[in-house]
Parts: sequence; structure tokens; C-alpha cells
Amino acid sequence: IACRILRTLRNVDIFRKLPESMLDGISGNILVAEFREGQNIITKGESGDSMYVILEGRVRIHDDDFTVLELGPNDFFGEIALLTEMKRISSVTAQSACVVGVVTRSDFYEVLRHYPDVTRDIMAALCMRILRQNETLIGFLKHRENELTRLVDERTEELQESQRQQFLQEKMASLGQLSSGIAHEIK
Repeated sequence: IACRILRTLRNVDIFRKLPESMLDGISGNILVAEFREGQNIITKGESGDSMYVILEGRVRIHDDDFTVLELGPNDFFGEIALLTEMKRISSVTAQSACVVGVVTRSDFYEVLRHYPDVTRDIMAALCMRILRQNETLIGFLKHRENELTRLVDERTEELQESQRQQFLQEKMASLGQLSSGIAHEIK
């Protein structure tokens, strides 16, 4: 499993430029965890001090039912709790059976201490993640806007039809009263 972890780390954006000796050190400290499909890996609001590297499977990063991002092998998640003391900002659920490597804050800071240039790679990877999340959110908002516009148009059409029907009924009622009045006067 150590070889598989090492191969995966070589393909993870934030570790790609590390020397082989450092990757060996990190891979030796990574804990491996397995999750079944549908199992929660991270729950929004909980404390954390580690990030996860996906060795196998797919995960869904979400806030309740809203999917923020879907990730697969060689991707990582949970990095905000690794870098800060913030609570988890999203939940993560396994979309399929998953095998992940767990990188702890202490191991990660050891990498940063020896290789400060990794910080640039981390920032670049995080920026790309933010861009992908923005694209997802913008796509969702555009879809929702279109859906709401369609619903407003349908409701407007229903209200206009209802007004037309009401107008016709009022005209018919007025005509009925007029006819009744004329008939009464003729008698």
C-alpha cells in the first residue's frame, strides 16, 4: 500500500514538486482509511486537523443537498482544516467505495518547514479549487434563475388567464342583469 500511496502523492497537485525523499517520508506517515458508498467522511461543522488524498473512488463535497464539487483519485479535500483551526465548512460523502490517505497537520507542517516552496503549489491548487467551485455555483445559480423565470412566466400566464375568465364572467353577469332588467321593464 505504501507504493500506491507514493504513486498517488506524485500525482496530487500540492505534492507534485516535492523531492522523492520527502514524498517517501510523507507516504510513510499517511494513514489509510476506507469508506463505503454513501458513508460520511467529513461532517460540516466538526473539528479537524487533517486532509484526505483520494487513492480510489469518488467523493461528493456538499452542503446538505447542494453539491459543491465531486472529486476522484489524485484529488484531495479537507485542506482548510489542515491549514487553519476552522471547523469543517462542508460535508464530504463517499459516492463509491473509497480508499483515502489521511495527512495530519503536523506531518503537513513538517513538509512546509523543509520545503517552503510547496506553499506556492498549495495556493495554486486552492485557487483552482475555488475557481471550480465558483463555476459550479454560477452554473447552479443560472439554472435556478432559468427555473424561477419559467415558473414566474407560467404563473403570470395562469393569472392572466384567470383575469380573462373573471372579466368574461363579470361581463356575462352584467349582461344577465341588463337582460333581466330589460325583460322586467318590457313586462
